[in-house]
Amino acid sequence: EVAFGEAVSFDQAAVGKALDLGEISAPSFSGRVAGLPMRVRKLRLFTNRLAKRSSYGACADCSFVKECHICPGSISHNPTNRDPDLVPEFICAFNFVARTARKRFDEMTDGEISAAWQRRVDKAICALKEAVEVSVRKGAANAAQKR
Repeated sequence: EVAFGEAVSFDQAAVGKALDLGEISAPSFSGRVAGLPMRVRKLRLFTNRLAKRSSYGACADCSFVKECHICPGSISHNPTNRDPDLVPEFICAFNFVARTARKRFDEMTDGEISAAWQRRVDKAICALKEAVEVSVRKGAANAAQKR
């Protein structure tokens, strides 16, 4: 286990390789998608949320840590950053302000508007998943025809 504040280097090329899903129409696409969780669990950048921190403090001490969705891409976006646990200051501050505002908004609306929005997001994600599955099936069928 790494102590708070101790830098842990990460290899951006390894991150890119782990995330590479290839062509959506390739027969191997479904397998690459299925293997994605296993590949990213091996990379510190995508794990151990409580070890993350910014100049504002440790994520483990933040009141919004359970709701925060800092994109690992934001951590690796800076090519000079070699620490997979260091969250960029702006991203941390923006998320904190946005979560604070959402909490206040939900208090004012009894959470009804946020719940309705979440239902729409869930529906859109299901539609996207179905579209990807159709595309993968078409890609596999096209590949089989070419053989």
